[in-house]
Amino acid sequence: MHSFVCNTQSRELTLDEHIEGLWLKVAELDSLDWAAADIPIVEQLKASLS
Repeated sequence: MHSFVCNTQSRELTLDEHIEGLWLKVAELDSLDWAAADIPIVEQLKASLS
């Protein structure tokens, strides 16, 4: 998984390769059932955004 932190003028997503996209607050990241391979990047995101 790749993750990016960026600014946007709109909260609308245009998805090309996924069925669903979500805007989450840092505190909400643990509410999802992440694949084992994604957990390290989720932990890094939480640490850098908290």
